[in-house]
Order: sequence, then C-alpha cells, then structure tokens
Amino acid sequence: MSDNPMSLCVTFNNFENASRTCQILEEAQKWLMENTDNEYYINDYLNKFELTNNVTLDSDSFLYPNSITLNHDNINIEFVGSPPSDFKGDIFKWLISHGANRIKGFLLISGAGEKVEIDMNDSDFINALSVDTDEVNEIDANLWLGQIFYDKNKFQEAITTINKAIELGDDKSNTYKLLGLSYYGAREFDNAVAALLKSIELNPNDSHSYSSLGSSYYKLGKYEEGIAALQKAIDLGNKEGSVYKLLGTSYFNIGNYKKTIETFDKAIESGASDAHAFLLLGSSFYRLKKFKKAVKFLKKAIDLDDKDSDTYMLLGITYFQTKNYSDTITALEKTIELGNEASHIYALLGKAYFYSKIYDKSAIALNKGVELGDNTPSTAKLLKKLQKKLK
Repeated sequence: MSDNPMSLCVTFNNFENASRTCQILEEAQKWLMENTDNEYYINDYLNKFELTNNVTLDSDSFLYPNSITLNHDNINIEFVGSPPSDFKGDIFKWLISHGANRIKGFLLISGAGEKVEIDMNDSDFINALSVDTDEVNEIDANLWLGQIFYDKNKFQEAITTINKAIELGDDKSNTYKLLGLSYYGAREFDNAVAALLKSIELNPNDSHSYSSLGSSYYKLGKYEEGIAALQKAIDLGNKEGSVYKLLGTSYFNIGNYKKTIETFDKAIESGASDAHAFLLLGSSFYRLKKFKKAVKFLKKAIDLDDKDSDTYMLLGITYFQTKNYSDTITALEKTIELGNEASHIYALLGKAYFYSKIYDKSAIALNKGVELGDNTPSTAKLLKKLQKKLK
C-alpha cells in the first residue's frame, strides 16, 4: 500500500429498491469488519468482489472499498488506494455487480481534495453495464441501459436494449411502459400502443400507462380510443393539467365542444392555463355561437401569446359575427402582420372596411383577396358595389 493513498467517496442518491441494495452493502460492511488484517483483507476482498478487473495490484496502483455508510437517503462507499487510469470503469463494474444497476441518481467521486460529479449516463458507466460478466444481471443491465438511452432521447437504442431484456425473460409492466414511451419518442405510435396495452394488461391500475396510451392514440388520430384511455387515467387518479388538456383537445377534434369546454375548465384548474387551452376554449364557444365568451378566452390566449396569427384571425372572425367591425379590422390586420395572408382573411377584412364605410381600403383588401384566390360570389358582389361607391 502506498504511504499516501487516495481516498474516493462514492455517493448514491435517490435510489430505488433500497432494501435490496442496503442488504447487499450491509453484508459487505459486515465482511469488512470481520477482516481487519490488511494483507488478507485487501487480497481476499478484491477476490471476493472482483473490483479491479485486470488492474495490477502493486504499491502504486490499487483500489479497494474501505468503508460503507448507510442511511435512508444515501449510501456512501469510501474507496482507498491509488486509482488506476480507468478507476471510474472499475468502480462502476463493482457497483453494478452489487446492485447499482437498480439505483437512480448520481455518483459523486471525491479525491485529493477535489469533488467531481459523474453522471450515471457517463460512458464509463454504460460500458461497465455492457460488460459480459456473470456478476451483472443481464436483464437489469439492459433495462438500465434502456432507461439511460431513453433519458438521453436515444430512442432507437432504448428500444433495442429494452426488447433484449424482454427477450431474456423480463415481463414486468414497467418494462413494457418504458418500451412504449421509447416507441413514442421514436414516433412509432402503433408500436407504442402495443407496448402500452401490454403494460396495462400486466398492471391495469397504472394511470401513467393509460395517459401515455391516450397520447399515442392521439398521435394516430384515433381520438375516440384516446379519449377512453385518458379518461381512464383520470379515473385512476392522474389529474394532471396536461392529461385534461389532451383530453379536451381530443374532444375538440371530434366536434364535441361542450365536453371540450368542460374538460379545459378542469385543465385550467389543474394549472394548464396556457395560450393553447384558452384558444381551444374560445374556438369551442365560437362554434357554439357564444361569441362574447369566445372573445373573452381568445383575448386571454393573446395575453399569453401575442404572436399567434390563428388566434388573432379567429378573434377577428368572432368580432365580425357581433358586427364589431372596428375590432374586426384591428384583429385581422394583426393577423396579416404576423404573416397569415390567406385569401379569406383579406375578403373578411374588406367586408369589415366596407361596413365601416372605409371604401378605399375595402377595395384594396377585397382585390388582394381575389388576387390570392378568393372567387366567392359575395366578394364579387361587394366589389361591384364598391365600383359605384368610388366613382
């Protein structure tokens, strides 16, 4: 042993399956306390846990666990020795072989007065998980890799590793849920539906699987199926604003505007009070011919996002229905300013100018609409009237 060995502390935070991990580490702690002879201790300990993996054990290069401290929040393991160049990989291999592949969180390694954060997504950790060794549970290793790849938005890699875990015999609900989420991230929505249905078959009370299933159906345009799944998620206790919001949007897409309003009211109560929510509320009230309420929510949408041309367009159309031509003009001019120059917008703007008796601007707007493709009889009729007005 070198005279001045380096001390490294590895800390686990926020780990799951704590009882299993603690049991393993408590056994290691007990073994440490029973073996105090340094020479025997070092050699037998390294043989027992196969920490070093091809690292030469001499006075200048060795590393072994020295102490383990447990509490309900974290596990601390102090490694003592002169670390080899690949000490992270060696530590990771030891950790994985003793349950670390079940831990979520981060490792903090400190040595020689330095503190360095090492992410569980570190390439050394991934490589250690990939090591073919009897001490690493291959199913757990593939699941952990799948979670890492999913967290890093590497969805195809996640799909491959999770499917491998399933092929090796994993048949847990959470595994299929993670697979479904990975398929969703890869935009393979049919496969996402299949995986999430399997997850629900194994655990029919998982609200998150139902909400993810609803999202997948939504992406496939299967709104009725999505509504059923999202409502089930809510019934099981998932009352997040995002779930209500997607449910409300699904109702809107099938033309059920009363349910859209009812659902978005709950979404807003749950904190999903964004511009999109208010836009769909305003749109629903418009389609139900409740124009004053439509204006109220469309203006709220604009307060949150004043760059959305569609909201200004619908606001202008709604004002026109109430014969408020001045505000119609303001809203439609803003729509055009934001880049939406559809022919029907110019046509409606021209009509608002006409009924406001601003005939020159009416003619300009109507002719622009015709130039962009508006050939409706009402526009042609109004242009004839303008020819007489402008003589």
